Amino acid sequence: MNMYDNFDHKRGYTRRGEKRGCLTWTILLTILLLVPIVSFGAKFIYETAFRERLLVISHSPHNVHKIEVFEKGAETFFRPSTVRIKHSDSHIDCHIRHDGSSLQPSNVSVTWKNEKEATITLTGDGQTFKTIEFKVTNHEEDSSSFQEVQRTSSF
Repeated sequence: MNMYDNFDHKRGYTRRGEKRGCLTWTILLTILLLVPIVSFGAKFIYETAFRERLLVISHSPHNVHKIEVFEKGAETFFRPSTVRIKHSDSHIDCHIRHDGSSLQPSNVSVTWKNEKEATITLTGDGQTFKTIEFKVTNHEEDSSSFQEVQRTSSF
């Protein structure tokens, strides 16, 4: 074995180490760059599409039933705001045009007719009023239904 064979062996070993090191750094830098981008994107999507902000909680006259009204997502790019109305396990989603601003509790009105029926009115700037009827549908007190019954022009 001469001196050149030993040199070639060391050179090959060094090249393999350099390739491994470059690959390791490339993977680490890719991860370090992608983690903030993905987490920012996920937070943005959650805030604009899924986050629920409570607007109104209304109880029936004898506090047997409760209706909760949430703004779902955030106002972006002048799209209609999504409103989720909940009772127990049932809910209904409606859209309110509010000129890109955030909804307020004054945009929602809940009027109880009796212990099992209520009328929810949704209003927005420059749109029609939406009226949703709520009714407990069976004797178990758990099943309920929502139904959009009326749209009245506000102009």
